[in-house]
Amino acid sequence: MSVERFDSILLCVNVAAKGFDGEDGPPLEVLSAVSGANWVRQQSGAKLTVMAVVEEEEVDEETLEFARHRLREAVASRLDGDVEVVVAQGVAYVEIIRQVLRGSHDLVVVGARKSSLVHRTLVGSVSVHVLRKCPCPVWVAPRRAEDGPRVVLSAVALHTLTPRVLELSASVVKLRGGRWHVFHCPEYPLEGGMRLRGASVAETEEYEAGERKKAWDALHELCDPLEKETGVKPKLWMAEGLPSEQIGLAVRELGADLLVLGTIGRTGLPGRLIGNTAERVLASVECSVLAVKPDDFETPVTLD
Repeated sequence: MSVERFDSILLCVNVAAKGFDGEDGPPLEVLSAVSGANWVRQQSGAKLTVMAVVEEEEVDEETLEFARHRLREAVASRLDGDVEVVVAQGVAYVEIIRQVLRGSHDLVVVGARKSSLVHRTLVGSVSVHVLRKCPCPVWVAPRRAEDGPRVVLSAVALHTLTPRVLELSASVVKLRGGRWHVFHCPEYPLEGGMRLRGASVAETEEYEAGERKKAWDALHELCDPLEKETGVKPKLWMAEGLPSEQIGLAVRELGADLLVLGTIGRTGLPGRLIGNTAERVLASVECSVLAVKPDDFETPVTLD
């Protein structure tokens, strides 16, 4: 998987956002999402569709046409090349995912909401639902203009989704330039049982050292072939602690412009949660986030 594989991008815009028709143009989260969609399209040559959803229960054709006008004048005019304009009526995240299914889009781009000093959250409620339930990758752009990511941080948990996260990250860095960091928090699944049976400190430390070595070996096994193939060399990192906290800290300390991570939650459930770590990270970082789903992910949204 790589940026070059994207064939159809869906850019989702809230035309009812406060200040949308202001003198400075659309809100910053819209401009940032436009910038992100333009950058991906420039690298991939993908088809681009811009979409808005009118959530009022009773909507006449005049209101829908006004929304289309806003999209064409304020958004589509800022995008490169030919752009399809789509306006739907209903629940925003449901209509966005239905458009993904109808249009076979393979990337959704949404803008972040404004952060507050009290609760610094990247994503609003619509974005959270799209992240949880959309079957294709979702790019959440921050509330600032960007010219493509310069520092990419790949947060990996060494599960089956990790190769896709790394391949996509390597492609972004190769196309855009900049630095690439791969970050992992080692896990010790047997440690709790060892403590219960009274394992010695030396035995526990030996076990932890063995798990860390396995993790380093796995990271190299995944990243070294990508380095040879793409010429992009990542800096590998590991840190002890709660993954969501350590990833957020790494984003800030490394100055990451783009965080790429896999989203895996409870198995066997359509629209399953994207995972506790991903949920917490998305509620704390302020850079762009590219979230990747497993191939077997099932969305609960249908076209019926």
